[in-house]
Amino acid sequence: MRHCAVTVLVAVILGLCTQSALAQADEATTPTQTGPGYVWWEGEDAVEANFPPASEAPRQDGLPGSAREILSGGDWLLASGPVPEGGFGASYRIEVPEGGEYELWARVGWRGWAGNEWRFDEDDWKLASADDSFHQAVHFAQFRPASWTLVDRVTLEPGTHTFQIRIAGQAEALQGFDCFVLAKRPFVPLGKYRPDETIDTRPLREGGGGWWPFQPPYLPDATKGLDLSTMNAPVDEHGFVEMRDGELFFADGEPVRFWGINTGYHNGHMVFPTHATADRMAEHFARIGVNCVRIHVLHAANSLIDPTRDDTQHFNEDRLDRLEYWVAALRKKGIYINLDLVFHREFKAGDEIDFELTQAAAEEGYNVSWAAGSAALFHPRAIELNRVLYRKLLERTNPYTGLRWLDDPQMAMLTIQNEQSIFWGTTNIHKGAVRELLDRLYTDWLRQRYASQAELAEAWQVPDQRSPFEEGEDLDEGVIRLGQVGVQSAPHLVQRGLDQIRFLYDVETGFYRDTLAAMREWGVQCPIITSNWAGAGQTTRLVLQASALGGIVDRHDYFNAAQSMLAQVGRGIPGSAFDQVAGRGFSISEWNHGVDGQYAPETMPLVATVGAFQGWDALFQFTATSPTWETYLRGLNVTAAHQALYPAAALIFRRQDIRPGEVVYERRRDPAWQFSFEREQRRVPAELLAIGRVLNVYVDEPQDDLLRQDMVDELWDREQGICRANTGQFEWRYGEGWMRLDAERTQGAFGAIGGRAIECPDVTVQTPNAFCAILVQSLDGQAIPQASRLLVSAAGRAMNQQAGDEGDQAQPPCLMEPVTGTVSVRTPATRVYALSAFGDRLDEVDAQRDGEQLRFELTGEPQVLFYELTGE
Repeated sequence: MRHCAVTVLVAVILGLCTQSALAQADEATTPTQTGPGYVWWEGEDAVEANFPPASEAPRQDGLPGSAREILSGGDWLLASGPVPEGGFGASYRIEVPEGGEYELWARVGWRGWAGNEWRFDEDDWKLASADDSFHQAVHFAQFRPASWTLVDRVTLEPGTHTFQIRIAGQAEALQGFDCFVLAKRPFVPLGKYRPDETIDTRPLREGGGGWWPFQPPYLPDATKGLDLSTMNAPVDEHGFVEMRDGELFFADGEPVRFWGINTGYHNGHMVFPTHATADRMAEHFARIGVNCVRIHVLHAANSLIDPTRDDTQHFNEDRLDRLEYWVAALRKKGIYINLDLVFHREFKAGDEIDFELTQAAAEEGYNVSWAAGSAALFHPRAIELNRVLYRKLLERTNPYTGLRWLDDPQMAMLTIQNEQSIFWGTTNIHKGAVRELLDRLYTDWLRQRYASQAELAEAWQVPDQRSPFEEGEDLDEGVIRLGQVGVQSAPHLVQRGLDQIRFLYDVETGFYRDTLAAMREWGVQCPIITSNWAGAGQTTRLVLQASALGGIVDRHDYFNAAQSMLAQVGRGIPGSAFDQVAGRGFSISEWNHGVDGQYAPETMPLVATVGAFQGWDALFQFTATSPTWETYLRGLNVTAAHQALYPAAALIFRRQDIRPGEVVYERRRDPAWQFSFEREQRRVPAELLAIGRVLNVYVDEPQDDLLRQDMVDELWDREQGICRANTGQFEWRYGEGWMRLDAERTQGAFGAIGGRAIECPDVTVQTPNAFCAILVQSLDGQAIPQASRLLVSAAGRAMNQQAGDEGDQAQPPCLMEPVTGTVSVRTPATRVYALSAFGDRLDEVDAQRDGEQLRFELTGEPQVLFYELTGE
């Protein structure tokens, strides 16, 4: 692509900018930046505009001096205060070096109040609103971010064009424009930095010398060395997903596992992306190995529900359009969806619901969201409203696919209600009319079990203890009140407590049975998840059993401690293995590890390996916040430090490079123990999950647990701290904090592997890096010694450029630790290429042949995440 100078001419526009006003500004020029594939101009470089100077903005709307460094060029164009008659406006005249399709990006601020219109030349005005897909928010004050957004795709001829923005039709404005970019795809935002800008990599904390900034290059003509999108077959090829005896299959018998990611409603509306953002995300996800996306959808905050109405029974049509386009964009890339239906629905007065679940109740400290979730399990009106909402979406025809949601095999699974149980949020369901309703239901339930107050008293009275009844309670004449949920530690309440947990369990399972039956009657064909709350305390066992009513037991698991999961078997996400139920599928629909990149190299391969070995069916990391690569570490974002090993994890998990293990332990659960206050006595070492599969089995009568002690003794070296998988495909050296993979198509090691020469059957790796991952994998499905193409993933630690990875001042890009060392592979391949984050070939790497072994050095060069071994 040829490069040329770019000029920007700015003129005042009040409403529609006139041709005469543009002519007056033709002599005003401002130099801007250009580079391979992009045109960049600053928002504040308007020569003439009626935006007030930022320095004159009210103090609460202006920028602290220390925050200037967050902005490109140290300033922005800020609209603050009353909007003048005709609106705020500015016009830019830019020189486009090459014709074709571009993506228009903008970095803007004050997202919660954002709203403006834009256009090129004399095209129609288009709206950029606060509902657009904002991401990579860098905060300089509370609730005040500078965020990137992919505004739209535009097709432009080469030459001079006019770009205009305006803010009109509102009384007050509070929005800043930092910079704009026209980009040939792909463009990865890097905060204030231009794509080809040299970035100062001096970290503000020790240990980062030589680390390079993650800054994926744009290489339009490069040969593609890695693209896993070919793993995704067309959605219609195999039919609907089914659960058969605890495993997921397609209707035609093809087994399937889903390596997935979340798009969450609270991170820049990524669940309702613009069409341009949807296309970009779908393309990126497919390329790195994703074949299913979990969509948080019908939420009360930033939700699909229309906020302008006095009820929660109507959809926001604009967001519905974006959601349906997003689903269709994923479908084109062979990516399935896991639809999460309801989470924290806050009812309104127009819903005509007769208890305190409206916002007014929150004034007295009443947690409306949690209460609504709990009450939706037993309140008739809440159940009715939620089912209407479920059905309204599921029976709707998506105009972009031509199919009703429930008729589309793209829906691999759906969740009735996110993170909810009647055993949770009990403080809120014990107030006012909610408590009165639940008490009446409880009393009716007791009357079906006990003929009279006398019979109930005989059952509940504990010998030599005081009465279990509160003043005024009488089954014959009044109401028995439901106490707080949980272990009844007071001796006189033990028998009463047992009835209470049985009642709550019956309510929850009754709701799910009815809802499951209704959905099947509507025509839903995919596996259904009830909910994914894991419980707390002794009711956990009942929550797990209730979860087994659906086709898939689902859990959420976050591990945020600054510790390695490899250093202790069962620590963090792998410990979820002990919630798997025989005869049911298993997924973790939300999970993440850490808020920084110290242990990021272990995260993807460890979770994928344990999940594959335990026979899990789906994994969804939380959460995507960018159309492609998120370029700094913050909160629960899926960062570059994670996605660098997504392709490796997808091959391990989806392709079943690591096979399911033989069962080493079955926890036999009988009703008498389930519905008791007996504490868990039958504990087993967490190390079992690294030796074989672990399962829960529900039985009618008490039985001894199944434990393959012979297998445990053979495969567990307690003295050295080593567990070996009963498939022979991996070895977990928790005593030293690393794991070796010995599978036919995936070999290598990750964790604390520095200074070791690690030998696998066909691969040897050695590195000075204290903590990293080096994995060698076949790309053509053959075993490594026969593979014509192989992928080597080499990922080290990561950290933000600024101090305080969790603080408001953390900024992109993150710094990546160079991974160096030696890799030797038994392979017919003859050449090695370094690959970029986008899988593009960069440079050829010197390699030496030693008999069957091909040996090469990991370069540690900037932007190199992968290597391709090939015979080409």
